[in-house]
Amino acid sequence: METVRDTGTIQQMLKRGEITFLDPETGFKHTLCVVCPIHGNNCTVASFEREGGDSTQIIQVLFSCPICGKRFSVKPEEMYLL
Repeated sequence: METVRDTGTIQQMLKRGEITFLDPETGFKHTLCVVCPIHGNNCTVASFEREGGDSTQIIQVLFSCPICGKRFSVKPEEMYLL
């Protein structure tokens, strides 16, 4: 599967408290991913943190590399849709 960089959609997803995006045109459900800085492969969401109170906004996403096991967080500008 090809990754898509769409920072605007990713920022909207995080504001709504979502880590997946349903493409209305294709019906395909995309998830957040990043590229491992060590191995260069796609890494999936391991966990996420919401803002306190009644907000659903996600303020941090933690990704995990399936090869090296490294866990890391990046800014939305570095995230992709998979």
